[in-house]
Amino acid sequence: MHNITKAASWACAMLIIAAMSALGWVAEDVATTLLIVFPVLAVTTLSNRGCSLAGRGEAR
Repeated sequence: MHNITKAASWACAMLIIAAMSALGWVAEDVATTLLIVFPVLAVTTLSNRGCSLAGRGEAR
């Protein structure tokens, strides 16, 4: 899957969480936590670097 498709998927997920919070379907603290965690997960899945331990020979 291309990075633009992955990024659009993450953006859509974040917008859905925000909308669900605005409508009261999701608690505000849960939505806040998800909107903090989702961008971090998005950056890690969008980077093409792979595992940082593999380059140092520490991954088994």
